[in-house]
Amino acid sequence: MAPSPKTLARYRVFADEYVATYNQTKAAIAAGYSEKTAHVQANRLLKNAYVQQFVQEKLDKISEATQITAEEVLKRWWELVNADVNDLIQYRHCACRYCYGVGHRYQWIDEDEYWAAVAAATKAEQEPPGSDGGFGFKRLQEPHPGCPHCEGEGVHDVLVADTRKLPPAARALYDGVKQTQHGLEVKVRDRDRALENVAKYLGMFRDRVELSNPDGSLKAPPPTTIQIVAVSPDDDSTD
Repeated sequence: MAPSPKTLARYRVFADEYVATYNQTKAAIAAGYSEKTAHVQANRLLKNAYVQQFVQEKLDKISEATQITAEEVLKRWWELVNADVNDLIQYRHCACRYCYGVGHRYQWIDEDEYWAAVAAATKAEQEPPGSDGGFGFKRLQEPHPGCPHCEGEGVHDVLVADTRKLPPAARALYDGVKQTQHGLEVKVRDRDRALENVAKYLGMFRDRVELSNPDGSLKAPPPTTIQIVAVSPDDDSTD
């Protein structure tokens, strides 16, 4: 016995909303089920052959319109899962000025930097700095473990990569920047969510909805099967 036109319309609303949001509870509410029973109804609907067909039809239309296949989507998710956040942003421990100075005294980059500091001190009528620590400071060196000034911790530094030159995986991870009261915040996409999507696609969760047969063909609604289920007051039996 086929569902009534009203029930089929309800199924289609659920399928459309589910494909748009992948939130089964919200989809059930959009289809007219109460918030109290929406989650239970959604689980039942996702096992319904008509709903599965409507979901697949919607996915096929989206795929045709965007010219993107499920395999390409899976590939993009997998790239996001494997993206190295260090390609985008790094929190580093760099050498402090005393790490590699002679006798662990203050080290200058070069003589130009030193004499500029002497001139600034003279102008401010302060005692000029010494040069006993020598020259050749390189900030990106590893902190010296025996440095008495920083105790091997170095100077903490944050580096954000030039987003125009990101490798593909890091580009997939990057989601823009946001201005906050503390400065710029680099936003990244959710890799855990991407991994969950990959797992669902591969059928690693028991609640995966099967929309196709083993040969890849779409499952058709059973024409004569009648399923008797316990229903709540707002179920389709009221139609």
